[in-house]
Amino acid sequence: LKQRELEVTFSRFGLMWENLTAAQAADMNRRADEGVLVTMVAVGGPGDHAGIRPLDAVLEVNGVRVKNFSHFSLLLDAIPSQSKAPLLLLRRLKDPNLYPDQNSWNSLTVELEAR
Repeated sequence: LKQRELEVTFSRFGLMWENLTAAQAADMNRRADEGVLVTMVAVGGPGDHAGIRPLDAVLEVNGVRVKNFSHFSLLLDAIPSQSKAPLLLLRRLKDPNLYPDQNSWNSLTVELEAR
């Protein structure tokens, strides 16, 4: 990226995300308006420290269901600096590249700290 003079800008939580596609939501037995998919996690950022990984689906922030990309942004912005908020995630149990037919997901909660 640096050679092409391109820059990646993360949220203050060190995360990038996108809306779930209909196929991704179906794979998780969810509706497409129930969460977002984490696409990148900045090494050493708050998301990384919380244990969030790329391809995790975020379903809730502070007990509030995430609807889509912009709703997730609003929920994160509402977390005061220097405080923590629980995020409910779904994580695929097996690598989809190695096990494309497996669609088992694990639910877990992490604590995300706002900077």
